[in-house]
Amino acid sequence: MKFSAQEDLKLPQAEVFARLSNFETFERIAIKRNVRVSQISQNNPN
Repeated sequence: MKFSAQEDLKLPQAEVFARLSNFETFERIAIKRNVRVSQISQNNPN
């Protein structure tokens, strides 16, 4: 089963990208919902 949704936004493309790539905001939302969050560095060989 596959679902999809689409909504047109009346915002400039740069504004949409800035909001969607704001990972700190998503992190705070997750923490408020009792999700354990950890950051993994791409330079970390582990």
